[in-house]
Amino acid sequence: MPVRRESDGRTRDEATFRKEFQQVREALALLIAVEHADPKAYAYLLRKYWKIEPRHFGDKPYETTHVALELDVGEQEPQTDEGFVKYDLVRFCGIQSPSEEYVTALSQIVALAKTLKVTPTDIEIPVKVMYGRYGDDESGATSREFAKDLMDIAQAEKEIEAQWETMGGSQEPGVSVTFVLQPMYAGFEMMDLTQAVAGTLESLLDDGFRFSASLMVTSIRRENPDHELEARKALGQFLRQLLSSTRRKQDDAHIPYDFDQDEQDFIDHDLQLVLPGTMRASDFEAMCSAMLHTQTTENLLVATKQWDEANNEHKWKWLAYALFSKRARSSIQNLVICAKQPTAAEARAFTSILTSEHPEEALFGTPRGVAEERDATLRSGAPLRWEFDSEGQPVLDSRLLTLEAPIPLVRTFSDDGESEWINVLVPGFGRCQVQRSNLDFASDVDVDNSTSCIISLDSH
Repeated sequence: MPVRRESDGRTRDEATFRKEFQQVREALALLIAVEHADPKAYAYLLRKYWKIEPRHFGDKPYETTHVALELDVGEQEPQTDEGFVKYDLVRFCGIQSPSEEYVTALSQIVALAKTLKVTPTDIEIPVKVMYGRYGDDESGATSREFAKDLMDIAQAEKEIEAQWETMGGSQEPGVSVTFVLQPMYAGFEMMDLTQAVAGTLESLLDDGFRFSASLMVTSIRRENPDHELEARKALGQFLRQLLSSTRRKQDDAHIPYDFDQDEQDFIDHDLQLVLPGTMRASDFEAMCSAMLHTQTTENLLVATKQWDEANNEHKWKWLAYALFSKRARSSIQNLVICAKQPTAAEARAFTSILTSEHPEEALFGTPRGVAEERDATLRSGAPLRWEFDSEGQPVLDSRLLTLEAPIPLVRTFSDDGESEWINVLVPGFGRCQVQRSNLDFASDVDVDNSTSCIISLDSH
C-alpha cells in the first residue's frame, strides 16, 4: 500500500496519497476477481509479476485469497496525522465510488468468466488487519497509543458496518467485489501496561471487539518499586481479558465478522506467548494462573527466550500446572512449546505437578490443608494480599489490592478451615490471600472432573 511519508522523510500530498490508495485497492479487487473467473490466469499473473507460486488452483478445492492488511503505526505515517488508522481502514473496507477504469476492467473479467462457463457471482475478499506496537519508551507513550489505536480500529469496524447497512443496497447492479473484515491480529511487546490500557481492552471486548490471533512478549516493566501494585493489577486485568475463562460467541461480536469457524461458540484467537528470561516469576505465575481456565484459544504457542537456568524447574512446574495438571480446564487443543530440552531435574519437577493430587500445595510448598481445595467466586471490592516474601509469607504491611468485579474460579488451597485469611490462586493474579467471608463457594462439595483438552503437542 502507498504511504504518506517517503523514505527521505518528506510527507506526500494527501490527494496524491488517496488516489494511489484507491488504485492499489481496486487493483487487488480486480486481481482476485480474475482468480474467481480463471484460476490459471490468476496463477500466471502471480508468477509473472510477483514471482509467487500459488498453492491452490485448477482442479484443487477452491479457497479465495485472503488479504493481510498491516497497519502502519509510525514507520511511514506522520505522527501529526490524527485518525489515519481509523480513516484509512474505512477507505479500504467501506463503500467507495469506483473509478471508470475499475468498472470497465471488472466488466471485462465478468465477460471472461462467462466465456469460460463460470457463473459470475459477488465476491467477498476476507481482510485481516495486522496490528502491533513494539518496544515502549520510558514515557509509556506506546501503551497510550496502543489503547488509542485499538479504539480507532474498533470505531472503524463499526463505521464500515454502518456504511454497508445504510448504503449497501444502493450499489449499482452487477457483480460486486467487496472487502470483508475478519477479527484482527494484534501484537504487543515490552509494554508498560497500565490500568487504563487494561480497562480499554476490557471495554472493547465487552462491546464485541474481537481478535483472531495475537502475539504477546510478556515482559512487564516497572518504572519503580512504588508502582508494583498498579503493575500487578494492570497485568492481571489484561491477562483475564486475553485469556478469558468465558467463551465468546460469534453472535456477540460488534460487527458480523467473516469468521473462519462455523461454530456458534467462537474460540477467539490463536495465541503466541514469548517468555523472555527477564520475565519475573510473579508475572509468569500470573500468566499461568489465567491460562489454566482460558476458553478463548484452541491453538497456543509458548516460546522461551534464554530462560534463567536457576529458575527453570519452577517454570516447568507452572507450565505443567496450567496445561496438564488435574486442574487444567482450558480450551487449548493444539500446543507448541519452543524450549531447550528439559534437564532431568526439570522433567522431574514437571512430573511432580502432573501427578500431584494437590498441585497448588506442591507448587508453593505449603502444608496440606485440613479442608479440601475448592473453587469459589471472590466478591467485588474484596481486598487481596498479593505480595509474599522469600519464605512464602504474606507481606502484611503491603498495600492491599482490590478488584471492581467479582472473580470466578478462585481456587483455595492449604486451608486450615478456620483462619480469617485463606490461601487462594486467582486467575490472572497468581497466589494471593483473601478473607474467607469474601468467598462464595459454588457447592459444599467440589467435584473436580476436569481434564486437559490438549490433543496435539509439539516441541522444538
